[in-house]
Amino acid sequence: SLFVLRLFNDCVQSFVMYVSVLAFARNRWTAGCVALSLSVGIKMNSLLYSPGVLILLLQARGIRGAFVRVALCGVIQVLLGAPFLLHHPVSYLTRAFELSRVFLHKWSVNGAWISEKVFISKPLAIFLLLMHVSALVFFAQSRWMAHALKRGGFKWIQPHRQLPADYIVSVLFTCNMIGLTFARTIHYQFYAWYFHTLPYLLSQSALPLPLQPAIFL
Repeated sequence: SLFVLRLFNDCVQSFVMYVSVLAFARNRWTAGCVALSLSVGIKMNSLLYSPGVLILLLQARGIRGAFVRVALCGVIQVLLGAPFLLHHPVSYLTRAFELSRVFLHKWSVNGAWISEKVFISKPLAIFLLLMHVSALVFFAQSRWMAHALKRGGFKWIQPHRQLPADYIVSVLFTCNMIGLTFARTIHYQFYAWYFHTLPYLLSQSALPLPLQPAIFL
């Protein structure tokens, strides 16, 4: 129903995003960034991966290498949006980055347990944003860069460094899950954004092995 009858594009976006993750896991940073930007062009929720991608780029390719690849992502977005930017640039940009958008309470899954008044309130949106940023900072300091930060300064930024695939996937999937945890709303089709990452995330947790498949099921 979600992907056939209603023609939601979440499955296509997720597929391209997983191609990006695969490229990153193989330390193919340029290819990964191209796929990431194409995925963002399909649906912008792929930006939930971007904090983790930036950390990995800085670690693997340094400041200059990261800047070049981020710029490449920007160029791809300009090319994808060129037909709209050339004719209706203001409308395109304001609708694409409509941060003040009010979501419909009746379609929300994670917000169904609270009242509509609270759901659409600005304080809740600000609170979720602060929690999102705080969680990213916490994981960056305590998990993703814990050992590197102990060396002090910017020594954790090492150009041309080969990063382990397991570490790369862990950073990316965790970063995406953090974004979903503090999302203002989640609809049924958003299940495609994270379902395939759950087995890996559970395997990386401290939960007993018999409990992991039980939680997944």
